[in-house]
Amino acid sequence: ESGDGLRAAPTGGGGSGGSSAGAAVARGLDDAARQVAAAPARAVQLEERAAQVVEAPAEAGLDAVSLKEAIAIVHRTVATYLGGLRYLYNRELRKNPDLEGKLTVSMTIDPEGVVTDARVVETTLDAPELVAGVLERVRKWKFPPVAPRPLTVTYPFVFFPTM
Repeated sequence: ESGDGLRAAPTGGGGSGGSSAGAAVARGLDDAARQVAAAPARAVQLEERAAQVVEAPAEAGLDAVSLKEAIAIVHRTVATYLGGLRYLYNRELRKNPDLEGKLTVSMTIDPEGVVTDARVVETTLDAPELVAGVLERVRKWKFPPVAPRPLTVTYPFVFFPTM
């Protein structure tokens, strides 16, 4: 039996069962009365929680709006470079027509938009040349300035034959 919310009790609908429906309504009202009696204590708890100061850790010196904008800029910029990765994949695909998988890369972008670090987080690709080529290209990417401090993002790339 839940103490949250008010439940509707079934009604007697026809000629029989009216007395059990009345008992169910009475139990429902008793439950509601207990919840109303407990409401002041809950209100005090909520007021105490509302008075607590909670500070979120700053993510790379950005507030939530700036971080959201920075991520959007990173996504748009990565999208402009996907053609180069597609080229590398298609070149490897000629050697291995069944090649497909995911490559997750972590990249650090400095305040000027230069990629200062790129590394493999995980991969399901059995293509060392493709992985090395992707990392080499990512390290050369240039982003618009997105943050006052270096920003590290993890980006998954999924490769499949219809790319």
